[in-house]
Amino acid sequence: MLFGQQNNTKQPRAKQTAQVGGQHTGQKIVTGVVRDDNGDPLIGVNVQAVGTQTGVITDVNGKYSIQVSAGAKLSFSYIGFQTQTLSVDTGSVLNVKMSEDAQSLEEVVVIGYGQVTKKDATGAVATLKAGNMNKGAITTPQDMLTGKVPGLLIVPGDGQPGSGTTIRIRNGSSLSASNSPLIVIDGVTTSDDAGVGMSNVLGALNPEDIESFSVLKDASATAIYGSRASNGVIIITTKKGGSKALKVEYSSTYSANVNSGKVPVLDADEFRAYIDEYYPENTLSGAAVHKAINYTYPDGTIGYYNTDWQKEIYRIGLSTDQNIGISGGGDKYPFRVSLGYTDQNGTLKGSNFQRFTQAVTFTPKFFDKHLSVSINLKATENKNKYVSTGAINAAAAFDPTKPVHFYNADGSIDYNKYNGYFQWLNPDGSINRNGSENPVSRLSGYWDETQVFRSFGNMQLDYSFHFLPELRANLNLGYDYTKNDGDKGNYPGSYSSYTDAILPPGQGRYTDSKSTRENYLLDFYLNYVKDIKAIRSKIDVMAGYSWQHFKRDDQSQTYSNPLENYESVFISESAAPKEYYLISLFGRLNYTFMDKYLITFTLRDDGTSRFSPSNRWGLFPSVALAWRMSDEAFFKKFDKLSNLKLRASYGVTGQQNIGSDYYPYIATYNLSTITSTSQYQIGDKFYQILKPEAYNENIKWESTATWNVALDWGFFNNRLSGSVDLFYKETSDLLNSIPIPAGSNFTNKMTANIGNLENKGVEININATPIVTKDFSWDIGVNATWSKSKITKLTAIFNPDYVGVPTGGISMGTGNNIQIHSVGYAPNTFYVYEQVYDEYGNPVQDAFIDQNKDGIIDDKDLVLKHKSRPDVFFGFNMLFRYKNWDFGFNAHGSIGNWVFNDYNSARCSADYTFSNGQTVRNIPEFVVKTSKFRNPITVTQAKSDLFLENASFLKVDNITLGYSFKKLFNSKLGGRVSFTAQNPFVITKYSGLDPEVSSGIDNNAWPRPRIFVLGLNLNY
Repeated sequence: MLFGQQNNTKQPRAKQTAQVGGQHTGQKIVTGVVRDDNGDPLIGVNVQAVGTQTGVITDVNGKYSIQVSAGAKLSFSYIGFQTQTLSVDTGSVLNVKMSEDAQSLEEVVVIGYGQVTKKDATGAVATLKAGNMNKGAITTPQDMLTGKVPGLLIVPGDGQPGSGTTIRIRNGSSLSASNSPLIVIDGVTTSDDAGVGMSNVLGALNPEDIESFSVLKDASATAIYGSRASNGVIIITTKKGGSKALKVEYSSTYSANVNSGKVPVLDADEFRAYIDEYYPENTLSGAAVHKAINYTYPDGTIGYYNTDWQKEIYRIGLSTDQNIGISGGGDKYPFRVSLGYTDQNGTLKGSNFQRFTQAVTFTPKFFDKHLSVSINLKATENKNKYVSTGAINAAAAFDPTKPVHFYNADGSIDYNKYNGYFQWLNPDGSINRNGSENPVSRLSGYWDETQVFRSFGNMQLDYSFHFLPELRANLNLGYDYTKNDGDKGNYPGSYSSYTDAILPPGQGRYTDSKSTRENYLLDFYLNYVKDIKAIRSKIDVMAGYSWQHFKRDDQSQTYSNPLENYESVFISESAAPKEYYLISLFGRLNYTFMDKYLITFTLRDDGTSRFSPSNRWGLFPSVALAWRMSDEAFFKKFDKLSNLKLRASYGVTGQQNIGSDYYPYIATYNLSTITSTSQYQIGDKFYQILKPEAYNENIKWESTATWNVALDWGFFNNRLSGSVDLFYKETSDLLNSIPIPAGSNFTNKMTANIGNLENKGVEININATPIVTKDFSWDIGVNATWSKSKITKLTAIFNPDYVGVPTGGISMGTGNNIQIHSVGYAPNTFYVYEQVYDEYGNPVQDAFIDQNKDGIIDDKDLVLKHKSRPDVFFGFNMLFRYKNWDFGFNAHGSIGNWVFNDYNSARCSADYTFSNGQTVRNIPEFVVKTSKFRNPITVTQAKSDLFLENASFLKVDNITLGYSFKKLFNSKLGGRVSFTAQNPFVITKYSGLDPEVSSGIDNNAWPRPRIFVLGLNLNY
């Protein structure tokens, strides 16, 4: 029924869903009325004879009638109320009163260094349980969160298997420092520096091991983590044991990854027609084109093949994911062990990602449950097989009239000529380095493999004192260790990623790299919780100490092999190990009065070795208030109101994570490399020197102050619930990369504390179960976030002539940027020329608006226009259940995000076809259908707002159909089978491959695949 509301429509008598076929001996009819605590009848209550298929639902008056066996038991269940199981005695009338289930409000929410019930939470914390996460081919945990949490923006990586994901909570808080949230897994605060071969710590975690996510967004929730929490916190809790009987869970998926799109370029026939129509030989430009054709083909004819180069480099990638978990141990010795294996083939030929995961949890209790021990160990081995992604651009640009291979006269492939792959050649038969390499050859002649081992875990001891059980002591010892081992290279005669050219025969390249990341943790705190009934109060006090040590070591060596062996050292780089420490004191007070007035105060004092002693310590306080308004007497008369809570908070968090620069305040020196020009020559020998690095002895904490006001609400026993949050964040002393006067330091740019940034927004979350009956239910979830960012300061002294800090590199030219950080605008605002159009609406090449009217088009005519971050992003999910069937989908989207189409920008004129004068290249349809530019491409043209597009979109993440079973063949085996279409379609006006671009600059990324998944889950 819709939210359980009553109506006056005449209803039929409650109907049995399973009929026994008449009343038999030993059976009887049981009737009754089901009411709530207020005496009102409940409609649609499920009444089930325990152990049978016989069941009915109550009618509009709460009445039911069911035929059962003598001595049977009846189960009464209804969403939002506590389930009851009652015995049928000698009577035939059984009336039931059902109490509201406060479980949703009593639900435990994991927060920093502890947990609270949902009703007692004062901060902006969103919790997602395993049953509500995204389904499908989930390779990394962040995929489970997409579109689920307001304020949480997740932009997936490209089509590379196991690729990284951009995660932002409330837009992040910095310009040059990290904007990634802190990830905490079972109490271990991890590092986002995972090294080569693993995008972040989430890439090391098996999604099947995850029990819940807690997303901490405001300063009240995050300040307990102080210096590492300016960008929010994601706390992950993994599955534990506990059942008395041994429980086995097995999950398996088989999926097909299909390329979701191709760059729109001319096919072979269109390309030939384009050359013939626009470049006849009797024109100056046509002569240049045909000269290029003659250079490669002496007969002066363009190729007669019809090659779809993009089709040649892509494939259907078949993948699988296998997981098994075994748990048990009861209440005394709970344990869980799991193994996982993922084998994912990418859509680009040759790409592959494999992951092996192991996890062990052991959570026993000793001394009459006064001592709780939690041991969590996880180990992951990732094997990445990368391919040359340059083949994607090469496939879009390579001449479609050329063949994939060189052929002999008999039609067989000529493997004696450059491994059999067609290449642009000089008249003497050598490779023409001015032409791009055959994209298929590029894939086959390159290797890049990385093996990553990562292990993290902890042992946590929680002791409740025998003489004072309200006092607990908690000791947490944890570690996070990563080892990377990679090698990459190019075979002789193939494209070289080192020289950006095709290597002559006999010259290959090889790089061997190794790195480690170490993170060690010690946390200790005391926690005192006491209910003081005399003053109707509850206090929860916690104070503690934290110590963390971070260390990284990167080593690499690159060789050349002119003699076809790896003996000749080409480059040798060996960076010295780096390390830093974080030491913290922290405390928190939760006070509850009359179970409806709540206050939380948090304080953390952080010290980092990355700053000088005078700037080393940062103090980060927060305070939050909450009022459970629904518990007030004057709200009790609203019987449909289940929950109403007002929250407000203020707090400060810090930032010291500025990447790999561990000692920004110390004057350091680095040894020059063997091939570096920074060497002294003495006689015929060259000697390496020590080079000074830039430093800033005054660098200090970046601080973010956050205000949050929110309202949580629920109706109809929380079948309709949600929240509204308003937030405002201001970051001061921005860790910002700024230009400095020549000669004042050892670089032209330096990181310094200059600038302020503000973020503000509104988050809305709504969850509903409009219909629930015995056989059918309908769940809906909607969330939306409006946000706005603005830089308010970038210089120590106001300078009206200072435009800002250029950023956002583009393909055209060297060192050119298309975005800028500028005061009064959002970070990464586009900085472009405004295009001039003719009377027909067509763009005029190299014609732009002269903003300052000086008759010259230069950098002073660039304008700030649009931004890459969306104004609004949202998520939407729906789930239908009918008996054993379920059908659902998840979608997300954004409004107001703009993308610069860098691919079109760098190829916007027909001159791109023959720009090197010796080979020809294919062009985007954009050139022929839109611009029809004829002159050579210029950097100015490439920065036109013509290539700036509104990339608002609605994307369906997955559509899933499933069937669940409880007892397969009357055994104890239950489970679920499902079929999922992942990333099936997107609605957008953006002309590129995908409008979801984290940087706002689309330079022809590897398209994310469309995935079709067959899944099986078994439980025993």
